[in-house]
Amino acid sequence: MMHETYFRRLVDNNHLVHAYAFTGINTAEKEKTTEYLLSLLACQNKTPEGQACGQCAVCQRIKEGNFPDVLYIEPDGRSVRVDQIRELKQWVATTPVETTFKMAVIQQADLMNTSASNALLTVLEEPVDHVYMILWVNNQANLLPTIQSRVQMVGFDEGDYQEKQQIFVEQGYSSAHAFVLSHLPSENVGLLTAAYPPGDLDQWLRDYHYYYQLLVQCEIQSFVTVETHIKKHLKPVPVALLGIDYLLFINYHLLLKVSNDNEVEAPSMYEQFFNNLIKQKNPSVSLLLDINQYLLQTKQYIQANVSPQLALEQLTINICK
Repeated sequence: MMHETYFRRLVDNNHLVHAYAFTGINTAEKEKTTEYLLSLLACQNKTPEGQACGQCAVCQRIKEGNFPDVLYIEPDGRSVRVDQIRELKQWVATTPVETTFKMAVIQQADLMNTSASNALLTVLEEPVDHVYMILWVNNQANLLPTIQSRVQMVGFDEGDYQEKQQIFVEQGYSSAHAFVLSHLPSENVGLLTAAYPPGDLDQWLRDYHYYYQLLVQCEIQSFVTVETHIKKHLKPVPVALLGIDYLLFINYHLLLKVSNDNEVEAPSMYEQFFNNLIKQKNPSVSLLLDINQYLLQTKQYIQANVSPQLALEQLTINICK
C-alpha cells in the first residue's frame, strides 16, 4: 500500500521521473505496483480520490496484459541482450497508440549483459517526454553505477529488510539503528558501519536529521550546516551517497505521512521527528516532492564526480531559494 500511495502522489502532482528501479526480491509486489501505476496513468475514468476505476476497457486490458502502450522485456536465456534494448529504443521512439505516454518494463534488469547495459544507458541519458522506464532488479549491485545514478530506487523486499535488521542487531546496533541500516543500499552499507560502529552511528543520524529539518523548513542556515554538521560525513564518496539515500528515505516516509493516508503509518522511530516538522512547518506534498527531485539530482552530481560538499550546498540553494 505504501508504494501505491507514493506513486499516486507523484502522478497527482506531476512529479514522476522518467526511470525507476524496483529493487528487491518481492516480484509479486513489483508486478502489482507496475500495473497500478500503469492504470493510474492510463485510466480516463478515475474515482474522486484519484484512483483508477478498475472497470473501464483500458483498466481491463491492463489487467489482461493486453495494453499496447506498455512493453515488457524478459531475459533471453540467462541475460537481457543488447538486441532487446535496441528494439526497446526503437519502440520508445514511436507514437503511443491509446494514451499520451508509454511505459517499458525490463524484468530482471540486473541480468543485462555489458552491451545491453551500455545500450540502456544511452536511452536513460536522453529521456523522451512521457516515456517511463521501470527496471525490476533483484540485486541492485549488479546494475552499472551510471545506470543507478539515472534511476530512482524503490525497495520491494520487506522480508529481506527484516533479515538484514536482525544481522545488524547481532552486531550490536540498536533496533532503531538496525532498521535504518537495513534500508540503505547493501553494496555500500559496510563502509558506513566500518566508519560508524554501534556507539557512533547516532551522531550520523542526528546530523542528517538536523540538516533535513532545516531543508524542510527552507532555512538558509542549512547552507552553513553542510560545513558544520555534514562535511565530516562525506568521505569516502560511497558514504556521502548513503547520506543522500538516507535523506531520500526519510523524505519518502514524511511524504506518505503528510498525504493523510490512514492506511500508511510512518516507522515508529520517526513519529516524534515528523510530528515536530509538521507542527513547525506543515510541509506540503509539493515541497516534499521537490526535495525528492533535488536529492536525486544531488546524487547524480556526486556520482558524476562533483564534490559532495558542493553538491549539497547547491541542493540547499535550490530548495531554500
